[in-house]
Order: sequence, then C-alpha cells, then structure tokens
Amino acid sequence: MTVEELLLLFKYKERVLPSDGELRLILASWVQEHDIRYWFQVEMGVAVEKRMKEIGGTVPVELVRICQKRGFWEDTRDRRSRVPSKDKLNLKYSDNRSLYLRLVAHAVIGAAGHDNLKLLERLAQHKYKMVAKAAATRLAQLAGDEGIRILQAAVGPAIERRNAEPFGEAVRDAEIRRLGLAELG
Repeated sequence: MTVEELLLLFKYKERVLPSDGELRLILASWVQEHDIRYWFQVEMGVAVEKRMKEIGGTVPVELVRICQKRGFWEDTRDRRSRVPSKDKLNLKYSDNRSLYLRLVAHAVIGAAGHDNLKLLERLAQHKYKMVAKAAATRLAQLAGDEGIRILQAAVGPAIERRNAEPFGEAVRDAEIRRLGLAELG
C-alpha cells in the first residue's frame, strides 16, 4: 500500500486526519514493502476511529464498498483463479493487508451511525479481535440494549463462520462497557 492509497482512505470531503503533510510523514515512515508492526496498526486504527467520531457525518461510500469485498473478510491473496478481481482488495503491497483492513474497519466504526447497525454487527464478527471489539462496543453505544440484542442474535452466524472466540470476546467487552462495569474497578 502506498502513502497515496492510505491518504485516500482518510479523505472524504472535509475528513482529513492531521494535515496532509503530517500524515504523509507519519505514513511514509512506516509504509514500506515489509510488514508493519501490529502495535502500530492498532494505534493507527484507534486514531482513525477517534477522528472519524469527532468529525461526524456518514460512513464514506468507498469504505462501505471495501467492506463488501470478499478480500476484506478473507485473505484472497493465494486464490487468484477462484476469486474475481473485483472481490479482491486493490493493494500495491499485499503484505500491508492487515494495516489496510484495520484502518478501513476503524474508520467505518468511527463514522458509523444508526443507519450502519448491520455493518457494525458484521464487523463485530471480524476475525481481527480489536476490530470486532471496537465494532461491538460502538454498536452497543449507538443502539443501547437493542445493540446488545443484535449482537446476541448474531451468535449463530459467528459460529457458522468459525469465528466464535473473537466474537464472544467482542460481545463480552460491549456488555461490560454498556453496563458500566469497566469503570467500577
């Protein structure tokens, strides 16, 4: 993934993280042709989510399109013949896929509103635990008890997708935060 590709993720009308120059400098120092450390991916994802919440508005259509691709949910890099190119993620450096997924997912989570509850439910079932937890928590924040019921109803699909463990942890975290139990300690 190039710096330009990442900048496109962060821009949507008035949505820009730090200034282009600052963001370009941060990303250029990290985006290379090799893996990016997990902690950096998580921190960048959380920063993007926080910024998207601050800005408000709707989830950018381009980010929704990315979430609809099979490559967002499955690693399709080794299946060239069976997965149509339109369902793959368009990345210059495929080794940076995990960073790309985290940035897109957290941007969607941060921008999500009541119109995006189904998308948050689906993101709460993502195999990346931090993404799943953030989506479940956001769903519970937005929809309250109804959000918890939505998550509880999604247990079956999570099991079918063989994703019960990250989903279960995500639901637990959302319930803890919804009930305010995290603040009691």
